[in-house]
Amino acid sequence: MEQPGTWVLLSYRVPREPSAPRIAIWRRLKRLGVAQIVDGLVALPADAYTREQMEWVAEQVVEAGGTAA
Repeated sequence: MEQPGTWVLLSYRVPREPSAPRIAIWRRLKRLGVAQIVDGLVALPADAYTREQMEWVAEQVVEAGGTAA
């Protein structure tokens, strides 16, 4: 179980072109309800579901030729 007030962060960079993967990633993050800290850094309250979702988004970023941590 996560500690109250714990957040999961995702730092990512996606190439500008082609734009379709970048837009799809951003839309998925928005559906999850992320808080954008700065460009390329987002946060969600930590729980098992959000950790899993962020891992999947990170995989999408890498598949699109970007980097994620």
